[in-house]
Amino acid sequence: MAILTSHFLNGINGTHAAAVGVVLIHIESNGIRNKILTSKSDDGGRFSHDFNAVVGVKYELLIASGSYFEGLRLPQVGTQILEEIVIRFSLPEANARCHIPVIMSPNSYSCWWSSWSQIFYGKEKFNEPLRLKYVTPNKAITLY
Repeated sequence: MAILTSHFLNGINGTHAAAVGVVLIHIESNGIRNKILTSKSDDGGRFSHDFNAVVGVKYELLIASGSYFEGLRLPQVGTQILEEIVIRFSLPEANARCHIPVIMSPNSYSCWWSSWSQIFYGKEKFNEPLRLKYVTPNKAITLY
């Protein structure tokens, strides 16, 4: 079983984005989209869910950023054009653990991917340059 986690941050004031709606969709090879889960971030802007992942299949994470910012009733300088954030990804293994943090504002966002299992291991030392690693029981990929 795979585990998907995220942490949403409000890019306007740097706070945790609580109660942000999230939908995870499985996209089949023929384009049919199946909703796997619907959830919201907690008070700390985080969510964590496990799901039955399939290797090589495309997934789509929909984040309701537009609704979140509309609910804050912020003074608007311009038009808010971003209604939701869409992140498409696939997993290299069915038991992968991945973390996709997102910093969001009304008209932009930044996200990245990381594995939170065994980032540092083996001969690496803390005084060496940081290397991100995606580690599963069967392989390790190093990103420099």
